[in-house]
Amino acid sequence: SLLMATVLQSQSMNYNFDSLQKAVAVHPEDRRSEKAYLYYATRFFYSNRDSGMFYLEKAGELARRYRDLNVAAECLKSKGDLSAINGDFRQAKDYYLEGKALAWDARDQLLWIRICSNLGIAYKNLGKMDSAISVLNGVSGAFAKVLRTHEDSVALALHYIQLFDVYKAQGFLEDAIYYGEEGYRLSSTLNYQRGIGYGLYIQGLKRCKEEPAAAMQYCDRALKIAIAGKISELEVF
Repeated sequence: SLLMATVLQSQSMNYNFDSLQKAVAVHPEDRRSEKAYLYYATRFFYSNRDSGMFYLEKAGELARRYRDLNVAAECLKSKGDLSAINGDFRQAKDYYLEGKALAWDARDQLLWIRICSNLGIAYKNLGKMDSAISVLNGVSGAFAKVLRTHEDSVALALHYIQLFDVYKAQGFLEDAIYYGEEGYRLSSTLNYQRGIGYGLYIQGLKRCKEEPAAAMQYCDRALKIAIAGKISELEVF
């Protein structure tokens, strides 16, 4: 599964957790702490699910109090991410579906697309491949049109790689390679090593029958990136 690479795309930012903690301490029940709670929760995503969920609940409570649909949708997305990290894809799917509706109401197209992308991965991990393809493919064109930051572009590269994975699992290798190469091209322009590693693997896969020696070279390069970056799922591939 490529799940961790994509689901946590929004958690890759380098937050100043000390300053977030101070903001929460000074304004615990204030609207100024909505996003502080939301981002502080990410500190616990890989270490303490209960703490992560506690701070997301606090953020969600403030968002509901101040009718902030955007933050409420972000909270639901993060709850979905946290559930997915812990292998509860059914719960993740439910959070994403609820967050998707709120993001749409908030008219935050990029957040809506990110939630849809993660929803597609949840469907994939639940074995609902048709739903995964439908959701992922349905937002690809829109995703490319609303990029704001470098992080957004990285998220799109990962989105393409997820489409590769889902199509490959369904046996549609030609479609899989098309999306995989889109992810590879974008990753190369961003110097995004994880995406480049997958792209190299895809180049190897593409050549494995007709050019096995060349395929091995691509896979060797991909393996070096996987080992250096501790990308276990790519190393398995």
